[in-house]
Amino acid sequence: MAVFIREVTSEDDDGRDGDALKDDIQGWSSNLEFLRENAILQDETLYDRLHKVSEDALGPEEDRTSTPPVSVKHPQGGVALERLLCRVSGSPNNSQGRRCYSLGYSYERPRSVIHPCRNMKFQANIPEEEDFRTRLLEVATECGGHAMSLAPKERIDMIENIGIIKNTPPLGHAKNRRYWTGFQVNVSRPIPHQNASDFQEDLGRAGDAHPDSNDQIGSFSVLLVATETPKGYTTANFHLIELGAFDYTPVPLLRPSKLLTTFLATSTV
Repeated sequence: MAVFIREVTSEDDDGRDGDALKDDIQGWSSNLEFLRENAILQDETLYDRLHKVSEDALGPEEDRTSTPPVSVKHPQGGVALERLLCRVSGSPNNSQGRRCYSLGYSYERPRSVIHPCRNMKFQANIPEEEDFRTRLLEVATECGGHAMSLAPKERIDMIENIGIIKNTPPLGHAKNRRYWTGFQVNVSRPIPHQNASDFQEDLGRAGDAHPDSNDQIGSFSVLLVATETPKGYTTANFHLIELGAFDYTPVPLLRPSKLLTTFLATSTV
């Protein structure tokens, strides 16, 4: 699915006579299989790497709970990624929701000093084999970069040039041609159908209709659904309210969003 907008000359112009080649793309959905079939993605290992890091982020099923970890010093419950981030920064969630975690850059004003956000800082007491934060960031931005290959070349070249002019450091993977500086992981449990309050309990503002007024105009963001939907469950609709459209597609999925986001859904209720 793709969403376009078309300029019209007046209120009476219904746009039917417009040139489709001049329509402006607003967003699209895809998956790794489509990217492979169309020779956009040639790395046969990417799906397996995404699956592996997603399983690592969830951790053993018997250790998962439907709520975040309950202890900072000795975190238990939640999923493995949440327990890891508790060990890194104590209180890792951001202001959007109790299970929303930033893994990109932080910016300090007025001098625009850029450094890793608190959840990405080095911790000497965490063994390298237990620390999959960088691997998660790399694989997610690699997936997103391949999906961006479907965008008009002049648009993605322009976005990259803006990043170069701003001296924005590349994030995650070389396929991220300075498209994104932010990376947010959202962890959501399965919820009953049409019970939106439970979704917002985990994700807060990110789980409800909201504007992102600080996003760069003309840029694209990616929503990456990183885990397979368990049997007996369905994925939720993703709504583009300002365009009057929504999408429903099996995962793994790349869709337009306001942030580069990975959803990791626990399989325990």
